[in-house]
Amino acid sequence: MSYSIDIERDHFLCRSQGHANTAAELISRDAWMARHLRVSPALSGLPSGSPQWKLVVEEFDGCAWDMRHASHVWIALREHLADRSFVEIRTEHGERFRYRWENGQLHHDEAVLTIWREYSLLGPFQQLEPPEVLPAVARPVRPAPRTPVAKGGARARSKKRR
Repeated sequence: MSYSIDIERDHFLCRSQGHANTAAELISRDAWMARHLRVSPALSGLPSGSPQWKLVVEEFDGCAWDMRHASHVWIALREHLADRSFVEIRTEHGERFRYRWENGQLHHDEAVLTIWREYSLLGPFQQLEPPEVLPAVARPVRPAPRTPVAKGGARARSKKRR
């Protein structure tokens, strides 16, 4: 099955510099994958104790993506990628999933629920325009009452009738 996808996020941590070079070579040697994904090894910039090498996605083309072929490449990378490596993908139909590498195994996860947390570029929420500047259509219009209500409301009227 082939369709278009986009990579939303990627984090290809490698076990060592040698693993990073080998993983990049695996991708470039596969004729199909080389047309869709170009990566290069780089220092991860993570603190000591964390994997020091990663693969950086230089170029990606998700058109005519073949999930079966791609999964063979993802499986081949499992011995070279460190724990906590992942790639998050969104399909042309809006489906989201990720491949995750943990303990030398490849896992396929599907998004079940997405919760968006909103942030304002202005800091805490601020009202940008006072309500009187907004068009009248945006303001709720309350219809004027048809008959005047007696002082004291309906209860006051019913006591007077007794």
